Amino acid sequence: RKVWSAHSVEEQAAGILRWIGEGELAEEDDVSEAERRTAAAFGAFEDALGGRLRRASPQQRMQAAARRIASAERAAADGQLPRAIQIVEAVRTMEPGMVGVHRLLARLHRQGGDGWGALRALDEGLRQHPNAVDLLVPAAELAAAQGDLGGALQRAAGAYRVATESKPLTSLAQTLET
Repeated sequence: RKVWSAHSVEEQAAGILRWIGEGELAEEDDVSEAERRTAAAFGAFEDALGGRLRRASPQQRMQAAARRIASAERAAADGQLPRAIQIVEAVRTMEPGMVGVHRLLARLHRQGGDGWGALRALDEGLRQHPNAVDLLVPAAELAAAQGDLGGALQRAAGAYRVATESKPLTSLAQTLET
């Protein structure tokens, strides 16, 4: 109840995340049940919050996304990768145009040992942003690491095509080095 008396959406979000992380869900013996309940609670919260964010200005939405991304980064640093992934997936749902969100989600999946999940995150970003070199290059690297050499070659060729059409070759080399 104290959560809803908070004055801002951010304070409400922080309160709910504390409740999810520290409340009865953290004491469950059955981890899969706790994870399911956490995901359901977080999803319901995101749905409720999403209505407010859709009515917010683009600048407010980007600020809210940045705060959520920072929260996901903190969760990942604390070793809470499932929670970090949930937060970033919620941001991706609300702001699919943010290319960096797809890269972050891929990094978190890869950090958790899920190379195919990382590749799926990048490929989803590429469906929305087919010319995003920042997604094509890591997707090519991940595809090669997963043994999908044809997919790696296709993505690398796409990165080369996009980069040479829009940037001088020196910029392409800088992009590939990062």
